Amino acid sequence: LYAARFGLEPLITKSSVGFYVRTGHAFTAVRGGETVGFVFAQAVWNGTRPTVFVDRLGVPDGSGAAYEALLEALTK
Repeated sequence: LYAARFGLEPLITKSSVGFYVRTGHAFTAVRGGETVGFVFAQAVWNGTRPTVFVDRLGVPDGSGAAYEALLEALTK
């Protein structure tokens, strides 16, 4: 909605979500049956070891618990 409102290219599309889901580095934080945050990341081989790059981390209400849960899920 934001991108359309200001004539910008969307940062998240259905195909980009599909990419992150396939890589196994997409997580959502859910509280009371409602999504309260998400993280999209990807693992990239740097020649020595895989490195995880976080592309998007969104927690609209600023919940510290949601941030912590998402980062914990990503680093496990």
